[in-house]
Amino acid sequence: MKRAPTLLALAALLVPAPPPAADPPAKEEKKTDGKTDEERTVHFLSLISSDQGERTYDLSLEADASGEIVSIRTKNNQKNRVKTHGRDILNEEIGLVKTAGTKIITLRCHDFDPKTGCAITIKYPSNIALGTYRDFHAEIKNEGGEWGLHSGGRRFKEMRLIGKTFLGLIIGIKRVELR
Repeated sequence: MKRAPTLLALAALLVPAPPPAADPPAKEEKKTDGKTDEERTVHFLSLISSDQGERTYDLSLEADASGEIVSIRTKNNQKNRVKTHGRDILNEEIGLVKTAGTKIITLRCHDFDPKTGCAITIKYPSNIALGTYRDFHAEIKNEGGEWGLHSGGRRFKEMRLIGKTFLGLIIGIKRVELR
């Protein structure tokens, strides 16, 4: 039986946190793989934020010199911690936000292709007390050599999570706003 995340775990995502580190999120940077001399470019996809606090996450991808996706990266801006998910696991569920050992928000690529991208599903809790989740659908795609996130035919760079409260407690995410 799958355990639903607790109210405390969801609250840790949505409640106010100390201001993020002074360094702004990297929009695009060049780096080399520690194992090879292959140059990679980091493409910023989206900032994930909430109306219930200051905690934010960056979602980005790394592409090799030929423009193919090598990995998807998530960065907790409060802790300045980056997690890299290689393309070998991109057809599996990836935990974007994990609190108290529980995946709160997940991303899954469908029919991943390193040259063209993929359709994605982001799963988020709509009501923790009932254990219900909703899905948000988008696409990672390359337009003119620039990777980006698209939904409803338009590109977006921020996903703002709007919290759902009951008796003053955060019980889920009401909706996702795109900016």
